Parts: sequence; C-alpha cells; structure tokens
Amino acid sequence: MQRYFVSKENNNFILKDSDLHHIKNVMRLKSGDNIICVYENHSYLCSINYTKENYSITVLDNLSKDVELDKKVILYQALIKNDNFDLVVQKATEIGASIIVPTIFKRSVIKIDNNKKDSKIERYNKIVKEASEQSHRQKLPTIAQYINVKDIKLDKNTLGLMAYENNQDSYSFKNSLYELDGYQNIAVVIGPEGGFEQDELDYLLSVGFKSISLGKRILRSETAAIYALSVISYYLEGK
Repeated sequence: MQRYFVSKENNNFILKDSDLHHIKNVMRLKSGDNIICVYENHSYLCSINYTKENYSITVLDNLSKDVELDKKVILYQALIKNDNFDLVVQKATEIGASIIVPTIFKRSVIKIDNNKKDSKIERYNKIVKEASEQSHRQKLPTIAQYINVKDIKLDKNTLGLMAYENNQDSYSFKNSLYELDGYQNIAVVIGPEGGFEQDELDYLLSVGFKSISLGKRILRSETAAIYALSVISYYLEGK
C-alpha cells in the first residue's frame, strides 16, 4: 500500500501536489481506495475520496509502531560524485539516519557551485522523502546545509566517530559502540575519495571525534557510509 507524508490543515490531511498526481495518474487509485498517511511520526490507514474539484482523506485506523532508531544518527558525508552521493542519501535514509550533512573536504573531487546548492538540497530532500516512504520511516531525515569539515562541532551528548583507513585498531569500531549507552546521539564522519588531509584529521580529533577502522579492506566513500550506518543500526536494534 502506498505511503505518503502529509501536512494538516483545518484538521484535515493534505497531500503534496506531486503526491496527489502520483495517486491519481500513476497509481490510478479510485475513490474509496486506501493509502497510508504519515503525520508527525504517526502512520494512519486512510481512504481517499475525490470530489469534483478536490479530494478528502478519511482516517480509518492508527497504524503507528516505532520503527525509528533510539539514538539520533548524524552522518557527515564528504562530497563525492553526484550519483554516489545520491546513493548515500537514499541508503542512509533507509537504514535510519536522522541528519545527513553534505561536508566539504580539501580532497573532495566534487566542487560545489554556490548557485546550485539550493537545487541540490532540494534533490536530496526528494530522495529522502521517497526513501522514507519506501522504508516505512515515520520521520523524514533532515538534509543539512553544506558545511566545511572544520566547522563540525561535537556536543557532550554525541559520540563522534570518523572512519579512517590508516587506523590500525581493527576492533575500535566495535569497542566504540559499547560506549553508546552513555550518549544520546552518534555522529559519523566519512571522508572523500581522496581521503583526509592531516590537518582535517587533527581538527576532528581535537573536537572529540574518535578514529575508527571499518576493517582490513579499503572501502569507497559511499560503501564506507553505508557499512558504518548498517553496523550502528544493527547494534542499536540488536540490543
């Protein structure tokens, strides 16, 4: 059954124009057919009914169950080639990330045109919405504005980890996760195709991030992000 994130107006659920188009012209749903509406982290079984010039949504049942991770997961993802960054946004959403932050490193192959930032953020948000509906998320992850790596901050309630391929402690990722019970959030930094500059590593360490290894093999940036988030999700949901 199709799932849509909705807003509310005068106590009625309101669909985005693009979602209404999808319902009527792609899914070809008729009056009385059912959809699932997601509003303020709750899911509702609803029926849609068309009037001559509009539509109405009737709530039939509350379907809410908790599918979100019990810690906020923040991904600082280095800028990488567009298709690969889109893939990270999609999979990070499916896995359970709360915030995705496009992060600029010195060795980032992709350079951002300031005139195109807003359109890129808009595209990422579209990917987030579609991935959230597909994976039955009840809360849309946030796509933050672009940030320079040296503008990253870490508060005392957040466990900070950075994936560094030259880290020799192959067990540090596992050991670090054991510390999660003492934190409300976890932040993960994934570097670019060209790796970190030494001053970037030094900065992240100075603000409290811990250097971790993702294993004995060297992973591509998009693979590292998906792998790290998957391990975190497995740990949080397996307790």
